[in-house]
Amino acid sequence: MTRIFKANNSYNNFLLLLYGLLLKLPIFLHPKIPVPQQIDGFLYKALLKLLQPLGVDLPVIYPLITFFLLFAQAIYFNKLANDLRIMQRSHYLTGMSYLLITSLFLSGMCCRLRSSSPAC
Repeated sequence: MTRIFKANNSYNNFLLLLYGLLLKLPIFLHPKIPVPQQIDGFLYKALLKLLQPLGVDLPVIYPLITFFLLFAQAIYFNKLANDLRIMQRSHYLTGMSYLLITSLFLSGMCCRLRSSSPAC
């Protein structure tokens, strides 16, 4: 798998998109509607209020926004690593690694724990 992303081909952006979609498939299959908490910032609360009418009818909008932001960050992080010559050759392993590492985090864990435990 890593051999595919070691090459600096033009279709690796598309393969990175497919790789990210496969990694993030659980958030698309089981979308969660975020609930604003007291510690959240005012911009996040305003964004949730703006998306609430659409999010009730189409809850997959939240994972789509999340995936779009993560994919854009992976592409930018990869471009930054290639432009600054952090590695010897240009490749897409940086973006692939970023998507893999972000998939290891349990983003909804605190939301699940918050409902059952007041400590979270």
